[in-house]
Amino acid sequence: MKVLITGGAGFIGSTVASKCVDAGIDVVILDNLLTGRAEFAHRFPFYCGDIADEKLLDKVFADHSDIDATVHCAALIVVGDSVSSPARYYENNVSKSLTLVSSVQVADAGIECPSERV
Repeated sequence: MKVLITGGAGFIGSTVASKCVDAGIDVVILDNLLTGRAEFAHRFPFYCGDIADEKLLDKVFADHSDIDATVHCAALIVVGDSVSSPARYYENNVSKSLTLVSSVQVADAGIECPSERV
C-alpha cells in the first residue's frame, strides 16, 4: 500500500508518515514547507508545493500511480491567526482542500490531462 500525506513535513503529518512506515506502508510527502520542516520528509519521495497546485498534484499522481490513499494533514492551525486572518485560513483550509479532493478524485478515476476538475 502507498499513501500520499499532505502536510507530511509538519509535526502531525511526519508522525503519521512514521507510523505508516512502521506498518509497512509506503509514503509520498507533499508539503509547502510554510510551517513544515524538510528534514522530516527527507527519507520519503518529497514534493514541495501547494495542495491546490493542480499541475503538481497531477505530477505526483503520475509519478506514483499506485497511491491507494491520501491522508490530508496540510492546514493552518494557529487559532489567533485564524481570528485575525479568517479569509486566509478559509482559503487554505477549505478552498484549497477542495482542490486537493478534486485532484484525488481525478487520479482515482484514471483521467489523464483533465480539462476541468470535478
